[in-house]
Amino acid sequence: MTTTDNQLPERAFYGCEALRKLKLPTTLTAVGNGAFAYTDNLEEVEFTNLEEAFFAVDDNFLYSDREKTTIANIMPAAAKKLEIAESVTTIDDYSLAGSKAKSLLLPSSLTEIGRFALYKCSDLREIRVAATHVPAVGSNGFDGIDFVNCKLYVPKGTKEDYQEAYGWRNFKSGNSMVQFDNIIEYDVDDTPSAIMEVTSNNDSNSVYDLLGRRIATQATPSSLQNLPAGIYIVGGKKFVIR
Repeated sequence: MTTTDNQLPERAFYGCEALRKLKLPTTLTAVGNGAFAYTDNLEEVEFTNLEEAFFAVDDNFLYSDREKTTIANIMPAAAKKLEIAESVTTIDDYSLAGSKAKSLLLPSSLTEIGRFALYKCSDLREIRVAATHVPAVGSNGFDGIDFVNCKLYVPKGTKEDYQEAYGWRNFKSGNSMVQFDNIIEYDVDDTPSAIMEVTSNNDSNSVYDLLGRRIATQATPSSLQNLPAGIYIVGGKKFVIR
């Protein structure tokens, strides 16, 4: 494809389900938010001359700046378990719309989630937020998330703030017809990425360390007695051996 201004517009290929591969021109310097959103069958985006671009790319995301502070798009080969780096302050409009990710770790640096940013991310089953301040959520930012079946983990002492904030409050419902509370506090001394990895597994009897490595397949008294002193996770819960 070619562009007239060396920029790919916002939502340029939004919803193009027949798209399989995309080769972008060498002159491209900027990519708009959600340019690849909702392209369920897109397998590859080919970039050239990235050293001249104003944006940056890694395996999971395209950032609108070279400093990687703002996520503009999710990449086709993105992992099902997404961990967003501490450099990121903004998840921009439409950027993750239609993602098939099952779990998402949001950094303490995050301050803003844009409009329709996680639109129709219905496969999400866990979001873990490291921010003790509540990131602002734009209009329809979380529309289409399955709030009944998705857990929201927030730092200890912040649940009240999250459950009162726009977007985040949808993870709890006091509706007379449907009642649920999926906002769960966690201890900030835990290792979020490792625990998110472990709680996403079905083998709840296995023992993991805080790096997410399986130490034992069964949490039996004998297997626990043989472990060195440290912090471990079984069934998504932390326990300490002294």
